[in-house]
Amino acid sequence: MALVASVALAVLLVAPLSWLAASYQSTNEGGFPVSGPIVLTTSAVTSLRTDPKLIQYLQGHSRGATFVAATVSVQTAIPIIWATGEPVMAMGGYSGYDPILTPASLASEVRSDRVRLFLLPSSNLTAGAAADLYPGVWSGGQPFQTQYTNQLTRWVSQTCTPVPPLEWQTEPGLTQVQLFSCAG
Repeated sequence: MALVASVALAVLLVAPLSWLAASYQSTNEGGFPVSGPIVLTTSAVTSLRTDPKLIQYLQGHSRGATFVAATVSVQTAIPIIWATGEPVMAMGGYSGYDPILTPASLASEVRSDRVRLFLLPSSNLTAGAAADLYPGVWSGGQPFQTQYTNQLTRWVSQTCTPVPPLEWQTEPGLTQVQLFSCAG
């Protein structure tokens, strides 16, 4: 009877122990590690590369601000923090959907020089700004659609100036992100 109970217990422990062991594999990485077997299509580390020209621009133009830049979420902030060693504000918290400020408090942060530069989704550009910065992108295609991420990104896009891509991108072109400057 004791032998049957021991075998039954061993069988019951196989699945949980296998699941736990999978958590310690080198493929379980990134900003949101999980327990159990996972399948990665791309490495989280490779997705955290940042354009060196962007980093150079941020460091050269933040001019002593508390934050070298502000982004929507932690996922966009992390590669900049790693590349610069400086603080980056994640205006939407960890997920990007939990604003840490109001538009009024963000305006105060800009006025007090705590933050000057904002790396936001390109969808926060107005159609006019997108056409000026990226001429010819929509020739014959669909018109550009402005879709603000939230109230904070709306405030930035309506108050600050989009930085021309030649100044901050190694290979200028419309990408998923756009840099805005609220400096002076």
